[in-house]
Amino acid sequence: MSSEEKSGERIRQPRSPFLAIQNRQHNEVRALVAVDAGLLQAYDDSSFGATPLTLAVFRDDRETVDVLIELGVDLDRASNW
Repeated sequence: MSSEEKSGERIRQPRSPFLAIQNRQHNEVRALVAVDAGLLQAYDDSSFGATPLTLAVFRDDRETVDVLIELGVDLDRASNW
């Protein structure tokens, strides 16, 4: 057992921008992109090569679409499928 587990602190695992988008976690998307802006250009191979923007549009999540645009997502980037 690690010292974090012993002290009762919850260990936070790295997250995927795609998981954050699927769960409509806008602040998580912002935090992930703040650490690595390249995530805006990533492809989700488990979703037919979707980009973060195409996944948000597919999920009909206007708020995430707006966040991604604000963060500088490439509006013309197509999936790699």
